[in-house]
Amino acid sequence: QQHLNDSRELLAFLHTLLRDRTSGEVVLSNGEQHGKIYLREGLILWAFATGQRESFQSILLKENRVPKERLLDEIKETRRAGKKNLDDILQALGVVDLTLRQSIIERQTKAALEAIRSWGECVAQAAVGNTSDAGSGQASNDRNGENSDGQIGGFTLDRLVPNLREQGKLDTAKFRRVGSKKSAAESAQPVIEVAAEPPPPAP
Repeated sequence: QQHLNDSRELLAFLHTLLRDRTSGEVVLSNGEQHGKIYLREGLILWAFATGQRESFQSILLKENRVPKERLLDEIKETRRAGKKNLDDILQALGVVDLTLRQSIIERQTKAALEAIRSWGECVAQAAVGNTSDAGSGQASNDRNGENSDGQIGGFTLDRLVPNLREQGKLDTAKFRRVGSKKSAAESAQPVIEVAAEPPPPAP
């Protein structure tokens, strides 16, 4: 478990995991706020967090992929059918275009990282293990795009954090040994959280 004091320490922590080609999940929390980042072989597959500027559901609504009144029910149905990662869920919802699926997952993950960085300090736990259900494809050969199976690969940190180079050199020394072993059965069950959009502010 790591206590991260600010956004720079979060980026340093993630950079260390990705540099070491880590596969697994990172669970983050700050009071009632929480999030997860899924990794495979040094790339970020996808992420979610409370307080995102735009959510998975809102992105799908903007793309006019599923009517609003059916969206949550259809996502829940895909989960009941055993779909656990975003790419599989998107395909089950009828989003077959690879470029569009990649764009939706990238937007979702960028929004999650932006939200987590805005928390300031947080607690992070890296669980290293099998991520067979966290995302599709072999991310090691597929940076920021399609893999050889026609599914979504993983994303680099600088792709998802556009101003990463402006952060200067990240201090990764305190994160040389991160993560804890987790059984394959535990690690193979990442599930997207489905929550209703927050109510509009009172007039």
